[in-house]
Amino acid sequence: MLRITEDDFGSDFSDDDDDDEFLALTLKPTGKAIGEATGIPTVESGDQSHGGVVDHHDGSNSSAMLAAKGEIAILRAKLEELNNKTHQEYEEMVRTNAQKQQDQTSRIEQLQELVKKLESEKKFLAVEMRNLSHKKRKRPQDDSFTRVENEGEEKTATPEPVTPASVNTSSTVSANKTGQSISAAPQQQRSEPVKLTPVFKDDNSLLIDSILAYTIPSTSKPVVEMLSKVALSCDFELNGFLIPQGEPLKAHLVEFLLRYRPVYRIDAYVTKITHFISQLAIHLFKGQKHYQRFPIPYLLALIHATILFKPSTVTKNTTTELIESLYPFLIKLHTEIKPLEVVSEQYIRHKRVGVSGVQFEMVDHFIMVFTCDLIESLLMISMNDHEHIRNVVKSAGLLKFMNHAMNQGSNLNIVMSVCNWLTCIVEAYNGQQSPLSEHDIKHLTQIVENGVAMRQNWLFHGLNRIIGNNFESQQLEALLGTGVTDCPQVIYSLTPVNQFPLELKHEKHLLQVQSLIVSLFTKLIVLTPNSITHFNDRPDIFRSLVFSIGILQERIHAIPRSPTTHIRSGLISSLIRLIHLIWEVTTSAGDTTPALTKDTIHVLMIVLARVAFSANDSSKEAQKFLLTMKQEDTLSPVFNPWAERRALQLIHIDVTKQDNVQKDQSKIQSIVEAQVGFGNGVEFAYDDDVVECARDILEKCTTMDEVDALYMAMNVVEPNQRDEEMIDI
Repeated sequence: MLRITEDDFGSDFSDDDDDDEFLALTLKPTGKAIGEATGIPTVESGDQSHGGVVDHHDGSNSSAMLAAKGEIAILRAKLEELNNKTHQEYEEMVRTNAQKQQDQTSRIEQLQELVKKLESEKKFLAVEMRNLSHKKRKRPQDDSFTRVENEGEEKTATPEPVTPASVNTSSTVSANKTGQSISAAPQQQRSEPVKLTPVFKDDNSLLIDSILAYTIPSTSKPVVEMLSKVALSCDFELNGFLIPQGEPLKAHLVEFLLRYRPVYRIDAYVTKITHFISQLAIHLFKGQKHYQRFPIPYLLALIHATILFKPSTVTKNTTTELIESLYPFLIKLHTEIKPLEVVSEQYIRHKRVGVSGVQFEMVDHFIMVFTCDLIESLLMISMNDHEHIRNVVKSAGLLKFMNHAMNQGSNLNIVMSVCNWLTCIVEAYNGQQSPLSEHDIKHLTQIVENGVAMRQNWLFHGLNRIIGNNFESQQLEALLGTGVTDCPQVIYSLTPVNQFPLELKHEKHLLQVQSLIVSLFTKLIVLTPNSITHFNDRPDIFRSLVFSIGILQERIHAIPRSPTTHIRSGLISSLIRLIHLIWEVTTSAGDTTPALTKDTIHVLMIVLARVAFSANDSSKEAQKFLLTMKQEDTLSPVFNPWAERRALQLIHIDVTKQDNVQKDQSKIQSIVEAQVGFGNGVEFAYDDDVVECARDILEKCTTMDEVDALYMAMNVVEPNQRDEEMIDI
C-alpha cells in the first residue's frame, strides 16, 4: 500500500489541514491509485462481459473516488508549479539572450565608429604627410647656394698641421695623399642645408590660439587676460577636472585646453570645451549669491569664440545642448530685470542710502545680451538644416522668450538678436506653419512705428556686431579689480558729456532693426501665405505700417541733412513694397481688400501720393545746380555730407585727390549723377519699382477723379512762390 506523505510533494501543502476527513481519506489510497502512481496497469471495474469483479460496497467506492480526486488535484498543482517554473526560466533565458545580443550590437557599433574614426584619421595623416613632403620633393637643388656655402666653409676651416719630410719620392706621394685628405676634410664637415619648411599646427592648437586671442568688441583686453583677475567663490569639478575657489580662472582654463588638446579630434574637442564652460556657467548661475554670476559674461564670450573658430565642427548635439542649457538664463533674467517704466526695489534702496552702484545690474545685462547673441550664432550655424532648427525650437521653447523680448521696453540689442532668430526659424519652417502669432506681429509693428527708447546701462555692443552705442562697453573691464576676486568691483552709471552722438548711433541702430523687421514680414508672407490673415484682418497692424511711412517722411522733410536720411528713404521703399505685397496677396485670394479704417485710408493716400507723384530720377535743374557746385569744389558737400559720401562709396569713386577729379569732366558727371539719385536732401528720388507699387495701390483704392485731385494738389506751384524760391537759391 502506497502512503502519501508531506515529503513526496514538498512543503506547499503542509498547512492545508482544514478538512480532517478529506486528509484521512487521502491517506488510504486504493489499488487504482497505487497503479496510477507506480505506472502498473490495474483492472478497472466494468462490465461482467470483460471479466471484472463488481464491488458491492458503496462506502468503499466513494472513499476511493475521493482519494483519487485528491491525488489528481495535488498532481495538477505540482504540474502547474513545474510549468510556471519552466516558463520563468524560459523568460529569463530569453531576456539574458536579448541583453547579450544588445550588448554585442552596441559593441559592434562602437568598433565600427572606431574603425571609421581611425580611417578618417589615417586619410588626414596621409594628406598631411603628402603636403609636408610636397615641397621637399619639388624643391630643386640649388648648386650655387651649395657652392657658396662650401667656399665659406673652406675659408673658415682650420688646416691640419703638416710635419716636415725628406724630399724624395715617398715624400711626394705622402704630400699628395695629405693634399687629398685636406681637400676632402671640408666635404666631410659639410652640414645639411637648413630646412625652411614652415611648422604646420593642427586644428586644436589653432583653436587654442584663437581662444587666447579672442577679444570682445569694443574692449581692449583679450577675454582670457580678463579671467586672470576672476576667481570662483566655490569649488567646481566636472569629470575629474577641479577648479578650486579663489584661484584665477585663466590658469585652470588654459590647463584644461592643453590637457585635452592631443586627445580629441577638432569636432569632439569643440564639444568638450563648450560642454565644460557651459556647465561651469550653469553652476555659477544657480548659486545662492548674486555675485557668483560675475564670471559668466567672460565664459559666454569664450563659448562664442570656440563655436566661431570653425562653424562646421559644431555638431547638432552640441548646438542643442548649448541652446537648452543657456536658454534658461534668458527666462530667469527677464523676470529679474525690470522694464524701463518700473522702478526696482534695488534702485529705491540705493537712492535712499546714497549708493548707486550698478555692478550686479551690469553683469545681468551682459549675460542677457551675450546669451542672445550666442543663440543667434548657433541658429545661424544650423541654418541649412531646417529640421534640426525646428527640433531645437520645440525642445528649448525659444518662442516663449520672443513674446517677452519683442516690446518697446526691451533693449535694442536683444530685439535685433530675436529678429535674427525669427529669420532663421521662418526659413526653417518653410511654409509648414507660422512661427509668429498675431500678438508677436503686433509688437513688431509697434516697434516699426514707435521705435525703442534708449536705456541707460544697456549702451554696449554684443558679441555679433558693432552697431549702436559702445559708450558703456568699458564697464566690462571696470568690473575687474586690481587683484584676483570672485566679486565684481563697485561701478557707477556713466554720464555722457554730449548726448547727440549717442542719440545718433541709437537712431541708426533702430533704423537697421526696423528694416530687419520689414524684411522678416516680407519673408513670412512669401514663405507662409496663411500668415497674411494677421495683416489684412487686423486694422491696427496695417495702420501701424502705414503710419510708419508718414512718420519717416515727416522726419526726412524736417531734417533733410540728417545722417540717416538715406537710411530712412530705403526703409520707406521697403514698407511700400510690403504694403503692396499684402494688398496683392489679399486680393488674389478673393475679391477682398485689407481691413482699413478711415484714418488709415486718409494717411495711406497722402504718403503714397508723395511717392507716386515724385520723379523716379531727379530733375534737370537739380543736376545742373549740383554740377555747377561740384565743378567749383568737388570735395565740399552741398547739402548732406553723409549721404553724398555714401553715394560715392556705392559707385567706387575716390575723391581724395581733388586735382585729378576736377580735370576729368566725365568723373564729375558720374559723381553728380550718383549723388543726385541718392536721398541727399536736394531731391528724394525713389526706385522705379517703388514708384510703380505706390501708383498701383492708389489705383486700386481710389477713383480717377480722386487721383487727378491728388496729382494737382501735389504738383501745383504758385508763380510768386516759385520766384521767391529761385531768389532764395
